[in-house]
Amino acid sequence: MSNDLQHETVLVTPPLPVWLFYHHNNSANHIAAHWHQAIEFSFTLAGSIDRFKIDNQVYQTKPGQILVVNSQVIHSIDVTNHSNNQALSLSVPFNYLESFYPKLSESYFELNQPEKFTAQQQSAYRKLQSLFYQLAWRYQDHDEFKFIDLQLLINQILKLLLTHFTKPLASKTNLSRQTSYTLSRLHEITKFVNEHYQTDIGLVEIAAHCNISRVYLARFFKQHMGLTVGQYLNNVRAQHAYKELLTTKKTLSQLALTNGFSGIRTMNRAFNNLYGQTASKLYRERKTAND
Repeated sequence: MSNDLQHETVLVTPPLPVWLFYHHNNSANHIAAHWHQAIEFSFTLAGSIDRFKIDNQVYQTKPGQILVVNSQVIHSIDVTNHSNNQALSLSVPFNYLESFYPKLSESYFELNQPEKFTAQQQSAYRKLQSLFYQLAWRYQDHDEFKFIDLQLLINQILKLLLTHFTKPLASKTNLSRQTSYTLSRLHEITKFVNEHYQTDIGLVEIAAHCNISRVYLARFFKQHMGLTVGQYLNNVRAQHAYKELLTTKKTLSQLALTNGFSGIRTMNRAFNNLYGQTASKLYRERKTAND
């Protein structure tokens, strides 16, 4: 988002240039409201996402449904603990996709209301569903050609999305001067947090960087983001720690300290608020699954 807001920095899934994650019934069932620069696609394989809130619009998904979260859009997820829930998340870094499609900053994806599709879009949507199913199954394989096949499938998905489901941003909204100021100010705040979340920062340091008072910062951020600066900072730290927890061999103490938490207790509290489970519980579950 060059004029773009950031909530979390989406980490890629090496060696892929995107972030790909398979969710199942053991995954976190609550993700608090957040936003990020990347464009996120969610594909429900089985079961349902009970409450996927995107820019104040609430969706209850069913198998085969694809949802898009455009860049800078606030979204949250709640899932009842069904035993058969399966979904795939594909997050594409904005700058990566823009390098292939320069008009991306002037466009947005419209994918969440299939009932409004043209006949051509309906055909493309069916192809997308098939490709997402293939992507999900191939992701769970472990052979030497797995990532080559994944990249091919992702390229096909992106080509279909760009060809059939983009619209000019100008047709969606025209930002007022006041809105532009708000977005610019939020970008400044969130960019600083995302770049310094691993250090000991708080209201004082963020306000000083933005050349505003602590009182104004706290009021402004709460008004426009719906959460406090402290909550936002802990969410960013928790999201980075969560992605590390899925792949790293670090201890819980190392995870906490390298992501800006003062210790395991504060990290557990942040995880519980954001994901509905503590980091310690998720860590134990992952360790048991890998044993």
